[in-house]
Amino acid sequence: RGGRCLHPPARRVRSWIAAARQASAQGQFQEAERLLSQARSLAPSHPLVVNDMALRMVNAGEPGKALGLLDPVVAAKPADPEVWLTFAVALRQLKRPAEALEALEHMLKLDPRNVKALVEKATAEEELDRPRAAVITYRTLLSIIPPGMKTPQWMDAPLARGRLGMLLPKGDGRL
Repeated sequence: RGGRCLHPPARRVRSWIAAARQASAQGQFQEAERLLSQARSLAPSHPLVVNDMALRMVNAGEPGKALGLLDPVVAAKPADPEVWLTFAVALRQLKRPAEALEALEHMLKLDPRNVKALVEKATAEEELDRPRAAVITYRTLLSIIPPGMKTPQWMDAPLARGRLGMLLPKGDGRL
């Protein structure tokens, strides 16, 4: 009371990150960078700020560096599903699907209908040679996508694998 808050409210950090993503999606890259820079300078250790930096590293093909940033954040068991998803993607890129699957399970407890996480989970299950589990995950994924919905191109291959799994008898684990 009476003192200045050392960290900006989480709501403000979330709004900066969301605004930066929206600006980036609209091609306003300078505005996106300005917003992210503001968030980084005022709350460098906030889980979403760290996640954004780690996601940039993952997208740049540097998953090891991303894990270095995310390890301390994940150790604190954050309630932000995005952190767990970025962590899992980095682990999968490093060919550590079992650990990625563990992170995805945690993430899906926080956001069970997250399409990207379900795709990542099914893929990790395939990498671990768990085809029955992958079929179940693909069935879950397909059950939450409305029929006829236009999906992003990155989902084409996973959805095709999922549809193939739907054609198999329930006891058949082949994909």
